[in-house]
Amino acid sequence: QLNLNDSTVAAVNRKHRNQNKLTVEAAVYNLNSDLLSTQTVNVDLGPEEVKPAVSLAAILKKTPGISFVLLKLKNAAGTELSRTTYWIEPSRNFLDLEKMPGTTVFMKITGKETGGSETRWISSLTNPSKQVAFFVRLQLMDNKDEVMPSFWSGNYLTLAPGESIEVSVSVPARKTGTMKPEL
Repeated sequence: QLNLNDSTVAAVNRKHRNQNKLTVEAAVYNLNSDLLSTQTVNVDLGPEEVKPAVSLAAILKKTPGISFVLLKLKNAAGTELSRTTYWIEPSRNFLDLEKMPGTTVFMKITGKETGGSETRWISSLTNPSKQVAFFVRLQLMDNKDEVMPSFWSGNYLTLAPGESIEVSVSVPARKTGTMKPEL
């Protein structure tokens, strides 16, 4: 998480056991999607420990306008445990977000699991552009109607330029019938 008072990124362990060999990744982009800073730090956390990992104060202080802070926490195998995005503007004027260049994000269904009371689709989400894909809202659609309820592994996502991630969506099996999902 990012402490907005001092711009320090901290790793947070909400589990009641040690979490070792974790990697904190912090990247800062401006509104034009220029990479301003990237830092990677390894941390070990005790039960319920919060540990400062990276300071972004210097870069955020000298960056005018809106900055995007993209944080990731990974385990020793490189599996992403957490991702968080912050958008920061010193005067809290975010109107320039309306001027942010758009991008196209591609989604491909890579798997389907059925069983019990739900159906789950696994998908790959890719931002092939040189722009930050900011606050991407995912929807499961069937014949131009949103399927509800749908339970996403993550939503309102921000992807760095060239980044890909895996997401999944689950729906009650009774809702799927002859559905041909569009994501």
